[in-house]
Amino acid sequence: MKQGTTKSGVAVRQFETDDGSVSLVRDDGVTYRSTSGAHEESLHIFVDGTDRGTDRRVLELGFGLGTNFASTLQNLAGRSLSYFAVEHDPIDPELVGGEGKAFDIVREALGALQEHERFEYSDDNLRLVVVRADFSESGFESLGVNAVYHDPFSVDVNPECWSVDCFKWELKNMAPGAVLATYGAATRVRRAMAETGLEVAVGPGIGRKREITFASNDVAQLADFKVITHKLLR
Repeated sequence: MKQGTTKSGVAVRQFETDDGSVSLVRDDGVTYRSTSGAHEESLHIFVDGTDRGTDRRVLELGFGLGTNFASTLQNLAGRSLSYFAVEHDPIDPELVGGEGKAFDIVREALGALQEHERFEYSDDNLRLVVVRADFSESGFESLGVNAVYHDPFSVDVNPECWSVDCFKWELKNMAPGAVLATYGAATRVRRAMAETGLEVAVGPGIGRKREITFASNDVAQLADFKVITHKLLR
């Protein structure tokens, strides 16, 4: 397993998760993906959780190892993908596990972000834009995405990314009927979502996580889940 640093100098090392895929852990014990399965978590929460059968147009907060991007690209089934991501502190590209086109693009993006604040890639059915910035300085506005992957570090580690202001920024970038997915399930996080005007629902967890959260600007998109917005706004 490899060791390295983020651009800001935070020490990280690879570890193998329970499904055989690779994630990272910082020296303070904070992990980038679930220890119970990085790939399975990405598919369950973000890719499958927001897929409504249309062309994919995604905003991600927390690009990390590019796992969510790679999983989305690998499951397009002939559709197109426009993917916009924000990453505050990109990792060394040598720390990315996985092979194939998707992970090659991830390594190219992370390599570019070591020197530049913006990376863009496009081919016949793919456009990827990754910026090195805080969400408030990303320059992303009114993107009209149909999915939001809310995947920063936890609320205890990175509280500003779980604030009302952050969810307002995501909401402004969502097209009507878009779905936001996140592993976060704390009541204060769900309440912040509801306070922005999002409908909020509880989804089934994966691995050791009992629950996850989905949100949308159209409650009909949450029909498969338990909507709890009214409880959060009492």
